Amino acid sequence: GIYCCLLLFWSLVVCFLLLFFLKCPSRHLNKMESGADDGCKDDAVVTRQPVGGGINVIRWCNRACPAVVAALVIVVGLVRGMSTYSGLRYFVVRTLFPSYRNDTIRFLSPSEDVMSNLPEDSVRLIDPSNESTILSFRMYKAVRHSCVMGAFARAGMVETKKPDWNIIWGTRIDDESYAALSQYQKVNHFPGTWHIGRKDAMLRSLLKLKRLVGSSEISFLPLSYNLPHDLSLLLNEIDSSENAIFIAKPPASSRGRGIYLLNSSEEAQSCDTPCIVQKYISDPYLINSRKFDLRVYAVVTSFNPLRIYVFKEGLVRFATEEYTTDLSSLGNQFVHLTNYGVNKKSKKFRKNMGDESCTSSSKWTLSTLRRYLEEQNGVRWEVIWDQVRHIIASTILSCEDAVCSKVAQVVKHRSNCFELYGFDILLDSRLKAYLLEVNIMPALGCGSPLDKTLKSNLVAAILQLVGVEAYNRKDYRKEESTRKKNKILGLGTRSNSTGSKKHSGKTPSTKSAQSQQTINFQNLSSDSIELDILREVEDECHRMGDFEKIYPTPLACKRYEQYFQTKKYYNTLLSEWEYLKAGFTSSERAQSMQWLRGNDAFPSKVTPDPVFRKPTFHRPRPVATRVIRELPAATPTYMLCLADEMSSSHFSQVLPASRASLVPSQGRPRPIHTSRVVRGVPTASLPK
Repeated sequence: GIYCCLLLFWSLVVCFLLLFFLKCPSRHLNKMESGADDGCKDDAVVTRQPVGGGINVIRWCNRACPAVVAALVIVVGLVRGMSTYSGLRYFVVRTLFPSYRNDTIRFLSPSEDVMSNLPEDSVRLIDPSNESTILSFRMYKAVRHSCVMGAFARAGMVETKKPDWNIIWGTRIDDESYAALSQYQKVNHFPGTWHIGRKDAMLRSLLKLKRLVGSSEISFLPLSYNLPHDLSLLLNEIDSSENAIFIAKPPASSRGRGIYLLNSSEEAQSCDTPCIVQKYISDPYLINSRKFDLRVYAVVTSFNPLRIYVFKEGLVRFATEEYTTDLSSLGNQFVHLTNYGVNKKSKKFRKNMGDESCTSSSKWTLSTLRRYLEEQNGVRWEVIWDQVRHIIASTILSCEDAVCSKVAQVVKHRSNCFELYGFDILLDSRLKAYLLEVNIMPALGCGSPLDKTLKSNLVAAILQLVGVEAYNRKDYRKEESTRKKNKILGLGTRSNSTGSKKHSGKTPSTKSAQSQQTINFQNLSSDSIELDILREVEDECHRMGDFEKIYPTPLACKRYEQYFQTKKYYNTLLSEWEYLKAGFTSSERAQSMQWLRGNDAFPSKVTPDPVFRKPTFHRPRPVATRVIRELPAATPTYMLCLADEMSSSHFSQVLPASRASLVPSQGRPRPIHTSRVVRGVPTASLPK
């Protein structure tokens, strides 16, 4: 109603200005036509020019130009008014725990019908005169993709450059900006996620995890070398493998830039810049004689406690030329690379116009691939999807400890950050999945109707999952000031003036779970941080939409228990909670929700489901944590040492293990520690 009145008012102003400028006489034109020039100082007679068509055009332009300029100014004002006053109304997702948590903003996809699907009590109004309550976002050094801007616009948010935004979207911010965040602000990056975003760092993280849990659990990682450090190992592998093909990738590049294939020692030695070289998967699964890979989207909403979700839909990207392993085709990127940035330059690239049933285009959705494999080849999609889930969980767990340490240093509130990952996965001829790379800023450009539909739904689902809250910025600043003063004076904090029901949300410490063997849920108080985390997790599950939870689930907690380098208390809290929920009956489940709302007691005599054992807190013994190499028989035992720089997976393929001896790859020998455990080395053969 307010905006309609404003629109009517400005329309009347525009009409009045047009009539005024077109009807009023122009004194300047009359003088010009009569030849009387006020600036002329002599009395020369000026001949009167006949009024013709040219003069009429000039007269009309001079009279109409001010009106046109005024109309343009008014139109710009109307457009700015539309963007400013679009925040008058927004929609929310109701929380499951209204006494303890706030409602969150609902982000709509383009296909959602607002008026018919949403309940009336989900509508919220904002006073436009109070800038402290207007929903706002900030784009930070990011491309303004239509799927991102459209998601914010449909949610009633306006763009701002002020520091009191609700959510920021863009590249990584600095550590000082993380420390200055309020508990209601959201950032689309965690600090330290480059541990899997860079190819060289991801290789180190996965090899470290491989030494901890065993090579069979990380079999999705192709044989990889970090040049120039592993150049000698790569040369040994090339010499021992006949007609083997390798692929070289820059450590911090994207969209297929700088990638090339090699198959000789000379080409490997010519690599003068740091790069990652992987053994090329020469037998990929082919559709229509073309190679393809999967782009799967995963979201992490918290690292402590860890929570991972995967989007149910994704992209299938095809190469544009038929696949062949002929050595003459190694330089043809349209045969061996599936990146969209590469293949869109090919003349054979076919854009998908949004028809999911089209199987002749160069880009599909995951649902189209699933139907094709199940109908044409009788493939069980769940087998492939289980491998995808395992790759995502294992890769994120490989950097979990490093990211948690960084977050604890620079982030004050546990719910400030979230991260979108793009996993590139390749299937071989036996439908075994391999991880190619991880993108911490996956491309969100909409080059086709298929891209626009999928990525618009993805961004809206992400923003709704992470739970963006509306709050009064002015009241929050007053509350923070009061809290700091009371902390200095040693007084208790006052009640929330912002109307927030949210816990203070401080970033959990990385304390070990070994300090507490069990968690007694019955003894937890209603305002404890443990119950606030459980409520936060249940609210996230309520907002999942098109996402699927990978971790924590009962099966995942049991499977990945040994993947954590450090056992953390809040991960154990969620593991115990998932085990309990697996054993709940429907009535116990309802009672547990009432307990979280503060309306009932914890279900009595509840035991975990017998299928899932309780998590143990004993650190697993490291498996093959060091490298075994060959030494001469005359080498004294005190020269035995451990090597941190190399992976045992390399030596298991190129070096014999007849003698148990250890040397470093570079530098001076280091004394062996008898407390270390080395696979395949008899205890009697180690020095005492």
